[in-house]
Amino acid sequence: MKIQIIYLDPHDDHASARDKLNACQAQRAALVWPDRGRVLTRRLDLVLVDRHARNRGVQIGLISHDPTIRQHAVSIGIPAFDTVDDATQGSWLVKGQTPTPSKERDRTQIREILLEGRPRDRPKTARWMGVVGLGALLLLATALLPSATIVLLPEIDTQVLELDITLSPDLVPPTGIGIIAATSVSVAVQGELSRSTSTYVSVPTEYASGSVEFTNLTSEPITIPSGTGVRTTSQPTVRFETTEVASLPAGTGATTLVEIRALEAGRSGNVSTGSILAVEGLLGLDISVRNPEAISGGRETQRAAVSETDLTRLQQGLTQILLDDAEAALAADLGEGQVLVAESLVISRLINQQFDHAPGEASETVELSLHLEITGLTYMHEDLENALLLAMQGELADGIQGIPGSLEMSQDGEDTRGADGLLTLSFIASQSLYEAVDLASLAYQLQWRTPQQATSIIEEQDSLTIQEISIWPGWFPRLPLLAPRITILWDWESS
Repeated sequence: MKIQIIYLDPHDDHASARDKLNACQAQRAALVWPDRGRVLTRRLDLVLVDRHARNRGVQIGLISHDPTIRQHAVSIGIPAFDTVDDATQGSWLVKGQTPTPSKERDRTQIREILLEGRPRDRPKTARWMGVVGLGALLLLATALLPSATIVLLPEIDTQVLELDITLSPDLVPPTGIGIIAATSVSVAVQGELSRSTSTYVSVPTEYASGSVEFTNLTSEPITIPSGTGVRTTSQPTVRFETTEVASLPAGTGATTLVEIRALEAGRSGNVSTGSILAVEGLLGLDISVRNPEAISGGRETQRAAVSETDLTRLQQGLTQILLDDAEAALAADLGEGQVLVAESLVISRLINQQFDHAPGEASETVELSLHLEITGLTYMHEDLENALLLAMQGELADGIQGIPGSLEMSQDGEDTRGADGLLTLSFIASQSLYEAVDLASLAYQLQWRTPQQATSIIEEQDSLTIQEISIWPGWFPRLPLLAPRITILWDWESS
């Protein structure tokens, strides 16, 4: 029998799935579930799609590895397969179904054969009325049949797993156990920050002053200009200058006293008697100099100053502020389901750095202007969930499954970087577990049973408890005779 393969998209629902079935030209349609996304996970969705297909004379089969989808399919009477080859070569019979004769023709094909050769302009009203009438009868019969819904609560256990997840920027999904794909993101941030200085330096405030005695070495009178330089001969050299014009009388050995002042402020200008012995310039060939008394008055004061420690702490503080700003900026720009790894943020480029004072400069504050490029990693939350669930599933015994949506995770411990530069994060994941039950087979066991009998049958299985049994109409004393009219749900599926 001809089979048409129909691929579902991650965003499909029962309405779009029915639209795709409308284009089916075969008697059987195999619906292929996407690798990613949660499509038609409710049992009701499959019921609506199957009902629509049957109204068109098409039998549907499902190709999916999702255990929830497959359980729903079996409970409804829809064949489920692992691969497309299984669907095209395997049997489409489901427990409780009667094999369809191989020579049976699709209603649509029979109708086309019967109508073949009739005039094209024959009114279609009669045909449509027949189809509508038949559909109405089927809907009425279905509506009048009793139905029942049973909600089961299994015995719940908890699974906890510690797992290291490595973020790989070069990995292309799909991901596997212990490694997920990551995307590199970056942002440029800048700011300014100042802080008080923590050390002190001596700052010169007063100039040393005094007088020196000049001696004429010639027989001629000599004029000594104001600003004439004199200095000490010991190291380090201290320089002074005269503050007035002076005249030396003629004759060798003639002397005069002249006021001088140190060229630099501070205590360095304070020198002892007889320390100043040199005259600067050509005038030093004609005269000599000596300070008969000590030169004093040079003073210094202690002022706050910049230290290397101040600069280091200022840089660390502003860098952390900019890292926080970068994290906020990158987080605000994330797509749906995208997670920023704060631990991955690093300075990828120093764009500009400038201090307003250098170490040793007198200042009560020092300010830093910093411009950085920050780079980090992001991953998809769904990829992390899949990696954790895959690892947890590998630890489970046969027949034990995790309750959908029960996965919880938290990051634990510190991140590490390997020799390859990849970042590894540690997670603790937990999920609720239950023992899977063949709900389709259970529905057949409950046919035409009273609620009390159904309760006894179900509670014979130690791991199950009935949370609710509802029968429609409410006065009907038994569960339906037809198993497909009995819907069995888990507690988490009923909400």
